[in-house]
Order: sequence, then C-alpha cells, then structure tokens
Amino acid sequence: MALKKIETHFSPAALEAFKLANKGMKVSEIAKQLEVKDDSVYKYISRVKTRFITEIKKLKDELNF
Repeated sequence: MALKKIETHFSPAALEAFKLANKGMKVSEIAKQLEVKDDSVYKYISRVKTRFITEIKKLKDELNF
C-alpha cells in the first residue's frame, strides 16, 4: 500500500532499483540491468527508501497502529 502511494513520485528506474535491491540483487547488477552508474542506483534506493518509510509512518498513524 505504501509503495503504491509513492510510485508517482519516482521514475520507473528508481522504483525498479528499489524493488530489485529488496530482492537481494547487488547494486552492480542493478546498475547493469538499468544501464546506469552504481552511484545512481544508490541514490535511487536511498530516495525511494526514505519516502517509503515516511509513507509507512503516515499510514500507521492513519490506521491507528
């Protein structure tokens, strides 16, 4: 639910990098697959993760968890 809510804020590449990293794929492999530099993958993952965590906190508050 949280990931669905933040999808519009990121490029498809950023979202894919985040999803692949969560599946355990190495940054170098993700970079090769997405045809970007390793540094870009780190940035994508970091930005999506930060927003994802924020969204989870908001949802927890809204749902009173």
